[in-house]
Amino acid sequence: MTKIKKIGYDFLKKLKENKTPPPNDLTIGMGILIRKARQSKGWSQKELAKQISSRQSTISDIEQGKNEIGILTLSIISFVLGKPISYFFPEGILKSYIADVNSADQQKLLEMFKEVEFFGGAGFALKQMELYYDHYMEQVEAAEHGEDIPPELTDEEIAAANSTEYEV
Repeated sequence: MTKIKKIGYDFLKKLKENKTPPPNDLTIGMGILIRKARQSKGWSQKELAKQISSRQSTISDIEQGKNEIGILTLSIISFVLGKPISYFFPEGILKSYIADVNSADQQKLLEMFKEVEFFGGAGFALKQMELYYDHYMEQVEAAEHGEDIPPELTDEEIAAANSTEYEV
């Protein structure tokens, strides 16, 4: 297990056991990232507070990691600062569990990928995605050069991609 995954796992274990009162690594890390995003917009804490219908002291507490941030508050902060929710999760702490999905089609694709990954392993799922992505890029390049677009994937190409063994 990598060090980053271990940090996330350890944090989740403590969180589950209710042993992570704020300030903790997650709330402090989120606070730092919220401050960074706020400052990149050139806003004061008071301006951010006004944007999310809150008080400046609340923003100060959040940025110092003193308060846990509810999902609704985080969603509003994400929206007004123009950052995906995953931006506000510090590296190694739950970040690998957060995925930004912008449409129903992306959600469906993510669900399908996770199912293939579950039954065939991560390597298998990634190889399948790479196969279709590479084929798509060949079509794009052909179209850009005025060439004939390659036909759909052949059964042989799909079988070759499936013939490699992957760790499950």
